[in-house]
Amino acid sequence: MKQWIKKSFTVIIGLVLIILSFGSVVNAAPNANPTWYVDARVINHRQAVPYDYYAAKDPTIVYYGGKYHVFYTGANQSGGWQMLYTSASTIPELKNAPRTYMSKIGESYFCAPEVFYFEPQKLWYLVYQDGTYGAAYSTTTNIADPNSWSGPKSFGISGNMGWDYYIICDDSYAYMYNTPDNGSGNLYVRKTSLANFPKGFSAPTVAISNTFEGSEVYKSLADGKYYLLVEDQKDGRYYELWTSTSAGGPWTQVAEKWAWRGNLSYNADKWTTNVSHGELIRAGYNQKLEINDINKVDFLIQGTTSTSGEYQKIIWDLGVIRNYTGSTPTPTTTPTPTPDPRSAFTQIEAESFNDQSGIQTETCTEGGENIGYIENGDYVVYNNIDFGSGAAKFQARVASATNGGNIEIRLDSNTGTLIGICPVAGTGGWQTWTDVMSSVTGASGKHNVYLKFTGGSGYLFNLNWFKFATGSNTGSLGDLNSDGTIDSTDLMSLKQFLLGLVTLNNPTLADLDASGSVDALDFSLLKQYLLGIITTFPGQSPTPTPTTTPSAAKFHCFLLLGQSNMAGYALAQASDKVEDPRVLVLGYDNNAALGRVTDQWDVASPPLHASWLDAIGPGDWFGKTMIQKVPAGDTIGLIPCAISGEKIETFMKSGGTKYNWIINRAKLAQQKGGVIEGIIFHQGESNSGDPSWPGKVKTLVEDLRKDLNLGNVPFLAGELLYSGPCAGHNTLVNQLPSLITNCSVVSASGLVVDSGDTQYRLHFSHDSSVTLGKRYADKMIQALGW
Repeated sequence: MKQWIKKSFTVIIGLVLIILSFGSVVNAAPNANPTWYVDARVINHRQAVPYDYYAAKDPTIVYYGGKYHVFYTGANQSGGWQMLYTSASTIPELKNAPRTYMSKIGESYFCAPEVFYFEPQKLWYLVYQDGTYGAAYSTTTNIADPNSWSGPKSFGISGNMGWDYYIICDDSYAYMYNTPDNGSGNLYVRKTSLANFPKGFSAPTVAISNTFEGSEVYKSLADGKYYLLVEDQKDGRYYELWTSTSAGGPWTQVAEKWAWRGNLSYNADKWTTNVSHGELIRAGYNQKLEINDINKVDFLIQGTTSTSGEYQKIIWDLGVIRNYTGSTPTPTTTPTPTPDPRSAFTQIEAESFNDQSGIQTETCTEGGENIGYIENGDYVVYNNIDFGSGAAKFQARVASATNGGNIEIRLDSNTGTLIGICPVAGTGGWQTWTDVMSSVTGASGKHNVYLKFTGGSGYLFNLNWFKFATGSNTGSLGDLNSDGTIDSTDLMSLKQFLLGLVTLNNPTLADLDASGSVDALDFSLLKQYLLGIITTFPGQSPTPTPTTTPSAAKFHCFLLLGQSNMAGYALAQASDKVEDPRVLVLGYDNNAALGRVTDQWDVASPPLHASWLDAIGPGDWFGKTMIQKVPAGDTIGLIPCAISGEKIETFMKSGGTKYNWIINRAKLAQQKGGVIEGIIFHQGESNSGDPSWPGKVKTLVEDLRKDLNLGNVPFLAGELLYSGPCAGHNTLVNQLPSLITNCSVVSASGLVVDSGDTQYRLHFSHDSSVTLGKRYADKMIQALGW
């Protein structure tokens, strides 16, 4: 009996093993011709007009934090392609979820996204094609905030460029697939190590041939194999299926028509007969792009019933198809635990951030990693930092191959309480490390620490670690060297600090307007103090008297828009360069000769626009004239945003490439307490005679007023030279007051061409530029009622 039981048990175990083995084989074999069940559309076109007027297409989707996050391409009503974002807790809820235009990227052409979380760097990556780099990416630590993404960055690749860039990683490498734009029918792949990602990609090689576009690669957890999906169009739009044991190939075809019109079965209306550019819903969200089983997938596709007509105007919508019966299961995620407090007084590694915007990590020559690729406005966050009873000093380990920048130390948000500013100068190399220090005030207890980076254009510096220390901060406002006297030595120290040449022992003594930052406004105040124009600083707290109520000083700001005549053409003369410390300009670019830095305030002197011009435009004498009409304690701020040779379309919100740049510069002024009180405008040479120009100017002004909350501020448009070839355009300029509220025209009557402009005959002479600037000022003073 025991022998029989033992034999029976052995047989049963054997049968179980055979069944299990057979089951694993079934799971491992991909179905070459599955039935695809088509659900109703979840993202339709024309839900975010004008961006998706014709189509919603090219989706990428992940489930994270209890929501599906979808990024996709919109076909714009005015032409072009831009990305949008939406999210919802379930797939059906996507239908009514809000749509957001990806304005932080904001190019006129950026589309075909892929999103994943790159675990080695603790960053979300959005990969896409664009008009600037071809293959581009942006990063964030908060996928749920569409406004947190960095601007476009380049992968630095070349050769066989085109579209539909798609990345998958294994344990060692990142592989990028893409279709070239040469019509070869090839699909290319290149790779780089995880340590070098997103840089260092190899030259491309052919992965497969005789196909179309829209490729993507996944790893199936059921059989451990990789699956390549690629779109073809030999019989409508459909997807091929390929397999490999490696993320980089070689690839063996499973099916030419894996998902196509012939195997679609409809659960709702027949909204598509094409299976086009889509993405599988993954088992996770990281760079490995894992799915549970190739035979049980949910495929978010773009679909249509007709692909005829102009390509940009083909109607596409998004919906899910699946190769199994049932509905999409909701994944589960593990909540992130709250971190334990970290002492502010121990060394905190820069790469141990909890959140960030715009930065990347890289290998550090001093061991471990540092953060780098830091640009103006980027920031990192360190949660739950314990300052105890208080900190007085900040120390950081930095390196810079450029001119460096500043570290703003803030509490609890990137616009939160500023406790200190630490300047960083160039060190001669990105891995040439040195320590920098600054004072801090107002930090005690537990806070999330934001390190916000400011400076000029391009990369600023690298950061390896930082820490705080206890101590004390004493001194008098304005006495930067604490020698008991406020004098020219303090002014020189402040100027050198603003240029990044020196550090200040106590930067709070230089925050003369108590704005929370040290900038050119403080330099202007200190210069006014030494000239006897003012006797106290706004940041001081004098004892109030019951008989006087002094009015607060105002920062009156004005936008300067247009093309070359606003930017300036005539060479500046000595009289133009006489500075008034109460007239400031927001740095247009880095100007070493003037010590001017992009997006930083400086005392105004020509050139206000591009440094290479060394020219004056109407803005120079507009500022000099306007300052004569304001109270002694007030300041004029000029925000130059003109670009030589550009059409009006360049500056427009819809389809333009510089609208967001203008908005961002204007907001820098508003963040410093500036009130934008008017816009002066000179443009039209590049649109001469275009009857649609007045309407486009009207749209631009309305968008600026709305997006900057300007109300009905005056808009002044200048006439073109009457002696030049574009004089006929003045008829259109003079139409603007009938189209735009609170608009006036500034006359160019009697003004003459610059003697050096023999080629174009479009640009005002020096004296005419001075006169034109004064005319703008007179009109603005009249419009403002000063």
